[in-house]
Amino acid sequence: MSTTQITSGHYTLDPVRSTVGFQRRTFWGLTAVNGVFGSVQGRGTVDADGTAGGGLVIEVASLDSKHTKRDNHLRSKEMLDAESFPKITFDTERITPTGSSTADVEGKLTVRGTSRRRSYPVSFKKQGADAVVLRGAVTIDPAQFGLKNPLGMMKGPAVIKLDLHFTA
Repeated sequence: MSTTQITSGHYTLDPVRSTVGFQRRTFWGLTAVNGVFGSVQGRGTVDADGTAGGGLVIEVASLDSKHTKRDNHLRSKEMLDAESFPKITFDTERITPTGSSTADVEGKLTVRGTSRRRSYPVSFKKQGADAVVLRGAVTIDPAQFGLKNPLGMMKGPAVIKLDLHFTA
């Protein structure tokens, strides 16, 4: 990110204005299961030379797809195992500008104690003197993180959608 656009400093995620959502298609592909994580924390830094970094912490128990039975199943030991692994984390390792308001984010995503490197594009926009908004989506294969699909109802990738508001 360019320091001419984003003021250098330390940033904190505004959890009220930010959303981390997910979407996964059903086995037949007819509908999508959508949900959000209601409890998300984050931090970011932008250095004077324009380098940037940060991280997110997502509370697994805050998962909400508006269907209690499904939510309980997704939090269970068969899936995200919220009791043993209460947090999903993403630690940024590098942010590479790709345009005046876009970048590629690279880092380590940890789900159920399994870490995998992920890269995804984001757009960013300065808001006022001390805020920045990042938006992006990352596609993951839940099986790479040990998530099982015992009923076979949902297969294929999951999309994690990010709308992150940071303030200095």
